[in-house]
Amino acid sequence: MRIFAIPHAAGFGRHYLRGRRATLNDVKDENMQTNARVSRKFVMPADRSNSGKIYAGTGASNRTGVYANSVGIAWQYRWGGGF
Repeated sequence: MRIFAIPHAAGFGRHYLRGRRATLNDVKDENMQTNARVSRKFVMPADRSNSGKIYAGTGASNRTGVYANSVGIAWQYRWGGGF
């Protein structure tokens, strides 16, 4: 029985997060917490329980002015019953 109808999958994501302003003694500070991130991933199933994943992302924090990049390779193993 083959679970996967396609041999691989790719994904793309964008995230924009907006936090809150700090308050001290009931006075709001002008320090809105925001950041943005873009990521990509590619997944290749090996069999019913195993798959490999390659991912990369980049993001920025407006408050601190820091840019962060991430790259990784992962192996995923699914165990147990279910679907």
